[in-house]
Amino acid sequence: MKNILFYAFFLILASRLSAQEPFAKMVIGLEAAMDLGHYSEGVELRRPFPGLHVEYPFKKFSFGAGISRKVYPESRYKTFDRNISSVQVGASEVTVFQYTDKVFRPVYWSIPLRIQYRLPCNCVYVQGAASLDFFDTGAPEKVESTYWSSKPPTRTWSRRQYFKSTLRTYELGIGFKLHSTDYFRLVARPSFVWSENPEIGNGPAYLRSLRMSFGIQYAFIRYGGKM
Repeated sequence: MKNILFYAFFLILASRLSAQEPFAKMVIGLEAAMDLGHYSEGVELRRPFPGLHVEYPFKKFSFGAGISRKVYPESRYKTFDRNISSVQVGASEVTVFQYTDKVFRPVYWSIPLRIQYRLPCNCVYVQGAASLDFFDTGAPEKVESTYWSSKPPTRTWSRRQYFKSTLRTYELGIGFKLHSTDYFRLVARPSFVWSENPEIGNGPAYLRSLRMSFGIQYAFIRYGGKM
């Protein structure tokens, strides 16, 4: 019921907006998105997360691409430091191995491809998008603790063994042009998202969420060649 009222609010808002024709041949925009509701058990995105997007309007359609940075909550994993020693336990000598517990925030760089269709009022549009997310192997991490154990390592651990290298995300939403001037416009877009679970072997294959995005767009190339 809450989600129905959420969409109804934006539909009523859009009905009060004046018609806005496409105002540029090329649009550059900054967005901030956040997940308002989650419908699957699994790791959740930190919020909000930023993005940069470019769009090319063509009649009633608009095609776009962009890049955004998604950060997930802290995760822990251990590594074998390749240090081996021995300690005296009673009359026996026991071999011990050094491990390190590390903490990091999983980061993905997302490349979305979008298609939009403007409804007759020219102030509401329907958007479909597909994104490919790439795991950032260079994201910073910190050492939480170092310890020795008599249990020998059975494998070489790395954070790549806990999080997938690439993810696929699909989005379907309704966008609203809240305000427009000659060069700028403000937009808002509630959408439903199906995102591949970044964790390996933990939870469902896809995570479902209700996402809200707000953006400001700039008319980089105007009609008639004006900048």
